[in-house]
Amino acid sequence: MLAALALAACATPMPEFGEEEEPLQAVGYVDVDRYMGRWYVIANIPYFAERGNLAPYVEYTLRPDGLIDDKYTAWERFDGPPFTKDGMIEITNPMTGAEGRITFLPPLWQDYAVLFVDKEYRYSIIGHPSRDYVWLFAREPWINDEMYEAMLAVTHANGFDVGRILKIPHKPEDLGTPGFQ
Repeated sequence: MLAALALAACATPMPEFGEEEEPLQAVGYVDVDRYMGRWYVIANIPYFAERGNLAPYVEYTLRPDGLIDDKYTAWERFDGPPFTKDGMIEITNPMTGAEGRITFLPPLWQDYAVLFVDKEYRYSIIGHPSRDYVWLFAREPWINDEMYEAMLAVTHANGFDVGRILKIPHKPEDLGTPGFQ
């Protein structure tokens, strides 16, 4: 599976200087029911709202009205209490379930696309069309190096600067380790 993932990532050309970037390569289909539940944020492009957060995860819950509740949980210190942020997701492409928009501050919405989800729904990548935001998710708070590199290849194939992507500490010994925020 990892070889196929890496091969697919290499098949997407990078835009030349001066060209308009291609749309994100969303996956063909996401089984929304299977996608629900807890996802650990393994890595992202750090930005103001999440920079410095420790051991973050999201919980996705499908609502009766078709929207999805997005509960983000993280820590400021490993020995402190967690904090949460409540968001909401709307799927904008119901045919595939792979594109939508998210808000934590209505009415401000941000588009996203699911760039990868494995067939067991254990790993996923979500990206923003600007290529300034990307999240690598897993059902467990860690992934092996081979899967991490394969996921970076998918982000690169979608035009993201993988040099900006950093892992997020999920245990105290991750703090200060190269490649981590």
